[in-house]
Amino acid sequence: MFRYRNIAPGAVDAELRLTAERAALAAANELGVPCPQITWYEPSTGSGPDLWEVATSERGHSRALHRDRIWINVRQTMRELVETTGHESRHLWQWSTGHASRLARAATDIERERVERDAEEYGVDFARRFFAGDPPQTTPAFLAVVVSREKKHLAREAYELLKRL
Repeated sequence: MFRYRNIAPGAVDAELRLTAERAALAAANELGVPCPQITWYEPSTGSGPDLWEVATSERGHSRALHRDRIWINVRQTMRELVETTGHESRHLWQWSTGHASRLARAATDIERERVERDAEEYGVDFARRFFAGDPPQTTPAFLAVVVSREKKHLAREAYELLKRL
């Protein structure tokens, strides 16, 4: 079993965090789905109620019932991060458009394999195009989302700092 714990966005390297935000927005724009919020997590060897376990190592995940969010493992290269963001965004698109069953237990093994293969292929292709400058990542919509999220993040950090004083 692999153990993970969620971490605050402020604990994530700023370049990594902003790259993931750019990738999430670019993928969402391309796929026609709302831009998901990113919840960050990392491997953990500890124990406690804030940990969760899965059978296999993972770079990210998404959930059909939470189509406004993707979970991203912070321990990745920049290219893996963008692939994972594209991959998980593709799952959001699959559920939103009916290309995948909303309930994993209702899906057949063949459907799960098809859906996963589609997301893997999209993630790899998306990362290749992302680093080549396509899709565009500096549209006014992107900048508005980044500024809004950074303001919220900075406000949370300031609040936590003031609580400690």
